[in-house]
Amino acid sequence: MDAIAQLKDDLLAGRIDSNRLVDLLLSTLRDLQEAKQRIADLEKQLPGSPTAKVDEPFSLRTEEKRQEASGKKKKRKAPRQGRRGRI
Repeated sequence: MDAIAQLKDDLLAGRIDSNRLVDLLLSTLRDLQEAKQRIADLEKQLPGSPTAKVDEPFSLRTEEKRQEASGKKKKRKAPRQGRRGRI
């Protein structure tokens, strides 16, 4: 921000011509447009969406089959028994 403050001071003091300021703004605008174009090109190169949906919905049964096939079957938690609430 120091460069911007210096630019404002120079403009107010008359040390910078208005044509120079316009040239500076145009060059900054060109740089911004080039950066936007580069971002658009890079986004085109990316593979598909990282949050793409899977064709099949999640199923507990199929997940159990996968775990069983890999030898890491997870046990289901037994439902809580007993009274809940105030005794």
